[in-house]
Amino acid sequence: MSLTRLGVTTAAVLSAGLLAGCWSSPAEPMVVAGLRMAGEQLEYWAGTQCPGVGQVTVEVPGKSGADAEHTWTMTAQEGSSSLETFVVGDPPSGFVADAPAPDWPPEGTVRVQVRDDDGGVLGSHLWSLGSLAESGDHPGEWYAEGHGWVDEEGFAELADEGAGSHPFCEVPQR
Repeated sequence: MSLTRLGVTTAAVLSAGLLAGCWSSPAEPMVVAGLRMAGEQLEYWAGTQCPGVGQVTVEVPGKSGADAEHTWTMTAQEGSSSLETFVVGDPPSGFVADAPAPDWPPEGTVRVQVRDDDGGVLGSHLWSLGSLAESGDHPGEWYAEGHGWVDEEGFAELADEGAGSHPFCEVPQR
Protein backbone atom coordinates (compact mmCIF):
# COMPACT_ATOMS: atom_id res chain seq x y z
CA MET A 1 0.00 0.00 0.00
CA SER A 2 1.41 3.41 -0.90
CA LEU A 3 1.89 6.13 1.70
CA THR A 4 -0.66 8.34 -0.07
CA ARG A 5 -3.33 5.61 0.00
CA LEU A 6 -2.49 4.85 3.64
CA GLY A 7 -2.87 8.56 4.52
CA VAL A 8 -6.22 8.82 2.71
CA THR A 9 -7.49 5.63 4.38
CA THR A 10 -6.36 6.81 7.81
CA ALA A 11 -8.00 10.23 7.28
CA ALA A 12 -11.26 8.59 6.19
CA VAL A 13 -11.34 6.28 9.21
CA LEU A 14 -10.58 9.16 11.61
CA SER A 15 -13.21 11.40 10.00
CA ALA A 16 -15.86 8.69 10.18
CA GLY A 17 -15.02 8.06 13.82
CA LEU A 18 -15.21 11.74 14.70
CA LEU A 19 -18.51 12.20 12.86
CA ALA A 20 -20.00 9.10 14.47
CA GLY A 21 -18.98 10.45 17.88
CA CYS A 22 -20.68 13.77 17.18
CA TRP A 23 -23.86 12.19 15.85
CA SER A 24 -24.15 9.66 18.62
CA SER A 25 -23.95 12.30 21.35
CA PRO A 26 -27.51 13.60 21.89
CA ALA A 27 -28.04 17.32 22.37
CA GLU A 28 -28.83 18.69 25.80
CA PRO A 29 -32.59 19.19 26.33
CA MET A 30 -33.86 22.74 25.90
CA VAL A 31 -35.47 24.19 29.01
CA VAL A 32 -38.58 26.33 28.42
CA ALA A 33 -41.02 28.40 30.44
CA GLY A 34 -43.84 30.76 29.48
CA LEU A 35 -44.34 34.47 30.07
CA ARG A 36 -47.16 36.88 29.19
CA MET A 37 -48.57 40.22 30.28
CA ALA A 38 -51.40 40.06 32.84
CA GLY A 39 -52.77 43.58 32.65
CA GLU A 40 -49.75 45.75 33.38
CA GLN A 41 -47.70 43.01 35.06
CA LEU A 42 -45.72 40.00 33.90
CA GLU A 43 -47.12 36.51 34.51
CA TYR A 44 -44.72 33.54 34.58
CA TRP A 45 -45.57 29.87 34.05
CA ALA A 46 -43.10 27.03 34.67
CA GLY A 47 -45.14 24.61 32.57
CA THR A 48 -45.78 22.29 35.52
CA GLN A 49 -45.73 22.32 39.32
CA CYS A 50 -42.09 22.68 40.48
CA PRO A 51 -41.16 21.67 44.02
CA GLY A 52 -38.10 22.98 45.87
CA VAL A 53 -38.21 26.62 44.76
CA GLY A 54 -36.48 28.93 47.24
CA GLN A 55 -36.35 32.25 45.37
CA VAL A 56 -37.39 33.87 42.11
CA THR A 57 -35.79 37.04 40.73
CA VAL A 58 -37.27 38.97 37.82
CA GLU A 59 -35.01 41.61 36.28
CA VAL A 60 -35.07 43.97 33.36
CA PRO A 61 -31.60 45.35 32.67
CA GLY A 62 -31.71 49.10 32.08
CA LYS A 63 -29.28 51.64 30.78
CA SER A 64 -28.18 53.96 33.56
CA GLY A 65 -29.58 56.59 35.92
CA ALA A 66 -33.36 56.51 36.37
CA ASP A 67 -33.65 53.66 33.86
CA ALA A 68 -31.26 51.39 35.78
CA GLU A 69 -32.16 47.76 36.29
CA HIS A 70 -35.73 46.98 37.40
CA THR A 71 -35.75 44.01 39.79
CA TRP A 72 -38.39 42.14 41.79
CA THR A 73 -37.63 39.19 44.08
CA MET A 74 -39.83 36.77 45.96
CA THR A 75 -38.57 34.24 48.49
CA ALA A 76 -40.15 31.10 49.92
CA GLN A 77 -41.32 31.64 53.50
CA GLU A 78 -40.08 28.27 54.76
CA GLY A 79 -36.89 27.30 52.89
CA SER A 80 -38.60 26.18 49.71
CA SER A 81 -42.06 25.86 48.26
CA SER A 82 -43.79 24.55 45.16
CA LEU A 83 -44.38 26.93 42.25
CA GLU A 84 -46.10 26.72 38.89
CA THR A 85 -47.24 30.24 38.04
CA PHE A 86 -47.15 33.74 39.50
CA VAL A 87 -47.81 37.35 38.60
CA VAL A 88 -44.90 39.66 39.32
CA GLY A 89 -45.96 41.83 42.26
CA ASP A 90 -48.38 39.24 43.62
CA PRO A 91 -46.43 36.34 45.14
CA PRO A 92 -48.32 33.05 45.42
CA SER A 93 -49.04 31.33 48.71
CA GLY A 94 -45.81 30.31 50.45
CA PHE A 95 -43.77 33.23 49.07
CA VAL A 96 -43.12 36.84 50.11
CA ALA A 97 -41.90 39.68 47.89
CA ASP A 98 -39.19 42.19 48.71
CA ALA A 99 -41.03 45.12 47.10
CA PRO A 100 -43.99 46.02 44.92
CA ALA A 101 -43.63 45.19 41.23
CA PRO A 102 -41.77 47.86 39.27
CA ASP A 103 -43.10 49.55 36.16
CA TRP A 104 -41.69 47.63 33.23
CA PRO A 105 -40.24 49.46 30.22
CA PRO A 106 -41.94 48.64 26.91
CA GLU A 107 -38.75 47.33 25.31
CA GLY A 108 -35.66 45.43 26.29
CA THR A 109 -35.33 41.99 27.84
CA VAL A 110 -36.63 40.35 30.98
CA ARG A 111 -34.84 37.56 32.83
CA VAL A 112 -36.57 35.25 35.30
CA GLN A 113 -34.22 33.24 37.47
CA VAL A 114 -35.57 30.46 39.69
CA ARG A 115 -33.35 29.15 42.52
CA ASP A 116 -33.62 26.32 45.01
CA ASP A 117 -33.34 26.85 48.78
CA ASP A 118 -29.53 26.46 48.61
CA GLY A 119 -29.22 29.21 45.97
CA GLY A 120 -28.62 26.82 43.06
CA VAL A 121 -30.16 27.91 39.76
CA LEU A 122 -33.08 25.68 38.74
CA GLY A 123 -33.86 27.71 35.64
CA SER A 124 -32.96 31.02 34.05
CA HIS A 125 -35.04 32.29 31.16
CA LEU A 126 -34.73 35.38 28.98
CA TRP A 127 -37.50 36.97 26.91
CA SER A 128 -37.89 40.06 24.74
CA LEU A 129 -40.39 42.51 26.28
CA GLY A 130 -41.37 43.52 22.73
CA SER A 131 -42.67 39.98 22.09
CA LEU A 132 -44.86 40.18 25.19
CA ALA A 133 -46.64 43.29 23.90
CA GLU A 134 -48.77 40.93 21.79
CA SER A 135 -50.18 39.13 24.86
CA GLY A 136 -53.65 40.59 24.27
CA ASP A 137 -53.73 38.92 20.84
CA HIS A 138 -53.03 35.50 22.40
CA PRO A 139 -55.54 34.82 25.21
CA GLY A 140 -54.80 31.58 27.05
CA GLU A 141 -51.31 31.37 25.56
CA TRP A 142 -47.78 31.85 26.88
CA TYR A 143 -44.75 33.17 25.05
CA ALA A 144 -42.02 30.52 25.08
CA GLU A 145 -38.78 32.05 23.81
CA GLY A 146 -37.65 30.19 20.71
CA HIS A 147 -41.12 28.67 20.19
CA GLY A 148 -43.48 31.64 20.03
CA TRP A 149 -47.00 31.68 21.48
CA VAL A 150 -48.24 28.32 22.75
CA ASP A 151 -51.24 27.22 24.79
CA GLU A 152 -50.95 24.62 27.56
CA GLU A 153 -51.45 21.73 25.14
CA GLY A 154 -48.83 23.12 22.75
CA PHE A 155 -46.48 23.68 25.67
CA ALA A 156 -46.85 20.02 26.68
CA GLU A 157 -46.11 18.99 23.08
CA LEU A 158 -42.74 20.78 23.31
CA ALA A 159 -41.70 18.10 25.82
CA ASP A 160 -42.69 15.23 23.54
CA GLU A 161 -39.90 12.84 22.72
CA GLY A 162 -37.89 14.30 19.80
CA ALA A 163 -38.80 17.94 20.50
CA GLY A 164 -36.14 18.12 23.22
CA SER A 165 -37.81 20.94 25.17
CA HIS A 166 -38.94 20.50 28.78
CA PRO A 167 -40.24 22.61 31.67
CA PHE A 168 -37.16 23.42 33.74
CA CYS A 169 -38.20 21.16 36.62
CA GLU A 170 -38.88 18.17 34.34
CA VAL A 171 -35.61 17.94 32.45
CA PRO A 172 -34.87 14.22 32.02
CA GLN A 173 -31.77 12.98 33.83
CA ARG A 174 -29.13 11.19 31.75
